[in-house]
Amino acid sequence: MLVAALGCPGMATAVAGTHHRSGGGRSDAPGYKLAPGPWAVGVIDRLVLKDPRRHKNVDVTVRYPREKRPKAGTAWPLVVFSPGAGVSRATFSELTTHWASYGYVVIVPTHGDSVPARALRPNVRRSFDVDQLDRLADVVLVADSLDQVEKKMDGFHGRHAMRIDRDRIGIAGHAAGALTAQMAIGVKVRLSRRSGEPELKSVGDPRFKAAIIISGQGTINRMLTRDSWDDLARPFLVITGSKDLVPISRETPESRQEPFLFARPGQKFLLFIEGATHASYEGRARIPADGVQEVTDADQRMITGVTSSATLAFWDAYLENDEHAHAYLASDDLVKLSGGKAQVKRK
Repeated sequence: MLVAALGCPGMATAVAGTHHRSGGGRSDAPGYKLAPGPWAVGVIDRLVLKDPRRHKNVDVTVRYPREKRPKAGTAWPLVVFSPGAGVSRATFSELTTHWASYGYVVIVPTHGDSVPARALRPNVRRSFDVDQLDRLADVVLVADSLDQVEKKMDGFHGRHAMRIDRDRIGIAGHAAGALTAQMAIGVKVRLSRRSGEPELKSVGDPRFKAAIIISGQGTINRMLTRDSWDDLARPFLVITGSKDLVPISRETPESRQEPFLFARPGQKFLLFIEGATHASYEGRARIPADGVQEVTDADQRMITGVTSSATLAFWDAYLENDEHAHAYLASDDLVKLSGGKAQVKRK
């Protein structure tokens, strides 16, 4: 069951009565909606979106809430999830399924730097040839293609059609996808002018109202400066941990906190988890070459439970305007859920 992967032992009973749409009240348990949600989840494993401007096809996976008797006019918020470099639309499947079970349509694109896409491009020289502007265009294409997506979803077409709410769209991303998410909500990035001189500018899309940044980037990244976040008014949640390192990146657990530290105050959150590795938010504890597991099973359950609680509460707060979700983010429940291994900062 999903709760076994995302939650903590004994947590399911305590939170099972906490349902969408309006939050349904808070439980005394420190986890937030860790039991599977009230909605069955429909999945379109592969849908091809065509971008004639770039002469490119983008494969996406769609997860969405299904109703046996859909109510006409029901509108569900949308979350676009941008995977990390080399990773396909199969990433974070348990977490995005969990969001869908609580009433979110989730669309995960496969970017051009993914392993499946690179297999079709034999001329790619580098193992991770990441084009962030192309990635940004992919998530914008998703937002542009919602009419097409709805036609493939059960209950989203016909006489009693539900729909995706175009006014409530969030974006999340992990690793390289975290920079895609930052760019999408308007974080300013350094781009070259025709003269060759760099220019710091926003290339965001106003349709993305909020963002979750998992294993993100700070000023170590050449596209970002200390001023990149100073005009950003939209809410975001930054998630990182003490072991959030990968060999191909110079980012550190300290630099990954900089989007929060340098952002203007207002609706900004930082979740820092002691012991969390780069892959552990997804539920994978990487085994190094020496065979020693970096994350114990208990800590892995804690990390995924905290990640699930924080992310769903954030979406409920900023895409649903749910008062219980706002209260949860303002409380110390995430710290309690982690057994004191998580820190939460707000501004």
